[in-house]
Formats: sequence, C-alpha cells, structure tokens
Amino acid sequence: VMGGEALQCYACMELKENGEVDKDNTVACDDASKRNCTEDENACATAKGSFKMTDGKESVKMEATIHNCATKAAKDVEDAICKDAKEYAEDLPGFKDFKCSVKFCETDLCNA
Repeated sequence: VMGGEALQCYACMELKENGEVDKDNTVACDDASKRNCTEDENACATAKGSFKMTDGKESVKMEATIHNCATKAAKDVEDAICKDAKEYAEDLPGFKDFKCSVKFCETDLCNA
C-alpha cells in the first residue's frame, strides 16, 4: 500500500442458527468494527461457512459470515481457514453438510 497507509477492513461477524440471527454472538459491520490491518495483512477477507449438526433430536443449521483483515497469499490460505473451521465443527454431534468459502479484496472497507 502506497505511503505507508494501513489497509482498513471490517472485523465483524454474523452468526445464524436455523436462519435466525444469533444476536448474542453477532458483531455488526459498522464504524465500531473498522480495524487497521497490520503490515503483513494485505487484504480484507470475508469467510462464509455453514454446516448442520444435531442438537438432541433436532437438526440445526449453523451459518457464519466472518469479516477481518487477512494476508492474501495463495489458495492455501483459503484452504487453511476452511480446514480450521471444519476441524472445530466436525466433533459436534451429527455434523454434516459443511460448506466454506473465503473471498479477498484489497481496498479499504471492501469486506462489508
């Protein structure tokens, strides 16, 4: 980035359970969640993931959209983010239908 200006990205997330927003764990993408990235972080990222699990007898669909600063290196960064998310979730009861994707962008606040 020219002139030593740090890239600015949103650091926020939305969590949903069966389509309903989980207000306790959601962080709005607004002025309060803007963040100056570090020198090593050259992109803003938006990661989306979803999976199903069984909560007792019910099947629950969990969805998450997470925004933050990131280092855009190569495809392996996306794979690592999704692999970590899957490893976290796959021990949950009835885990299935895991989906994950990451998008990068390189202008200020482009990841809203």
